Amino acid sequence: MAAQPDPIRPKVGLSACLSGQPVRYDGRDKYAPVCMEVIGRYVEWVPLCPEVAVGLGIPRPPIDLVQDGGTIRAVNRQDPSLDATTALEAYAEQVGDAFPELCAYVFMSRSPSCALHSGRLYRAEDGELLSMSTPGRYAERWCAAHPDLPVIEAGDLDSIQAQAAFLCRVYLAHARRYAPSPSTLPALNALLRTLFPQYRSATIDETRTLLRTIDVSNGQAIKSALGTLQARLIHDPATGRELPAFIRELLETVPARPESERGGL
Repeated sequence: MAAQPDPIRPKVGLSACLSGQPVRYDGRDKYAPVCMEVIGRYVEWVPLCPEVAVGLGIPRPPIDLVQDGGTIRAVNRQDPSLDATTALEAYAEQVGDAFPELCAYVFMSRSPSCALHSGRLYRAEDGELLSMSTPGRYAERWCAAHPDLPVIEAGDLDSIQAQAAFLCRVYLAHARRYAPSPSTLPALNALLRTLFPQYRSATIDETRTLLRTIDVSNGQAIKSALGTLQARLIHDPATGRELPAFIRELLETVPARPESERGGL
């Protein structure tokens, strides 16, 4: 029998420093209130620090991303001969095996191991800064192994819209892990009932009316309500790019149910 998902708290990977664990190279943390006090209401965090996991220690000399020819490596700043690249990439594979229930990941911004798009890349020969948009070695390998799961940097969760869009994608991924379409709909409804009322007019006008519209068994009405949700939720350009793709995916998931099968969700 397939495992049954918890409809309220999917498991999500998290760079451990964001949870308040003092695992950074300087022995400090990077506690993220938005992760622990907002997103954390709806997910079960699995805090992970790849640099500690591969034995770099606390505290430790920082590592840098360096480009040597056509290769990007994660090396010790004080002694570039100490290369953590292979270990970090191998750990990403191990995490997938150790935590198969993970359905999303929130990564630390600007980290040489965990950044998705904000790592600093230096030229190996002279230390010149080449880029400020390079993925960390651990995060890049983890994402390559899980291309269907939602990921985000903590620094990109700076608006209510971004938080809501990410949580929607998390719940859809969570539901699909345990039950293929169209059984994702009950989990989506659980999310909408739980998540959006707390934001009220900050994100969606007439939220309760909208949720009542969604809570019907007619597939066409559900699709119409999701379209309204999309229109009302988008208030800034970043979310405007991100959320429509999610909504389109949902609309493909939700079927128009035959009259004979209609009933309570």
